Amino acid sequence: MDTFQIVKPSLTLMPYIKHYWILRSNVKEIRRLVPIGSVELIFHRGDRMLSSISNEFEPLGFIKGQKINYYDISPNGMVDMIAIIFQPHGVRRFFQIPIDKLFENIIPIECLEIKSLCELQDKINNTMDNSLCIKHIDDFFIKQLSEIKDYNFSRLDAVISAINTNPTVNFKSLSEISCLSYKQFKRIFSEYVGLNPQEFIRIVRFQRAVSLLSKNTDINFTQLAYECGFYDQSHLIREFKIFTNYNLKEYISNNSPYSDYFT
Repeated sequence: MDTFQIVKPSLTLMPYIKHYWILRSNVKEIRRLVPIGSVELIFHRGDRMLSSISNEFEPLGFIKGQKINYYDISPNGMVDMIAIIFQPHGVRRFFQIPIDKLFENIIPIECLEIKSLCELQDKINNTMDNSLCIKHIDDFFIKQLSEIKDYNFSRLDAVISAINTNPTVNFKSLSEISCLSYKQFKRIFSEYVGLNPQEFIRIVRFQRAVSLLSKNTDINFTQLAYECGFYDQSHLIREFKIFTNYNLKEYISNNSPYSDYFT
């Protein structure tokens, strides 16, 4: 049986953290994970998952960089996880490292060499009360926030908003919104988001389609392609195959469509 809960962070953190989720499950089924457009911080309080990437168990706590490839995870007992899903550009406000260095990587918490983050992991591992765990996480990230004005964050905030609201926005418009040259814009975007703008837009477009499918799996595929900014139905189907290894009909048959990005 699965229990899945989404929790919003405190108001102070909402510009940087999209939400937290908590999963408890004893269902022994392989789960396919697809690109969601965000960096994630994961804590295992129960048995760890076996990853198809390395054929090894995930660390107890880890930060997962942006991904453009799907992979599978397999339960190995009782799953009990807490995840922090950052806003696409939000993680840089807490960890002053170029986020593109995390691309397609899973980094154990202890390898980040952040003492306070290791202490947070210990608190979560020793606390089964979900509300208290969320409080520990909120407190940690509020303390990590810098008082310094981050002008690049503000620029990217406007850029991400434009991508979220306009499925057909172009790169020239985005660099103009950021008030940067295209070369500067591309570099700063990658450092904050962990992907180049083109890769990120592809993932958001895919996640928009998943979100619409979660509301109506009977939607016409041509209409779905049009509403999400794909060139045509063939483009939509190709992208689904790349991101999920399913064709579109297989994806609907084998999954309950759910968008982490547009939740």
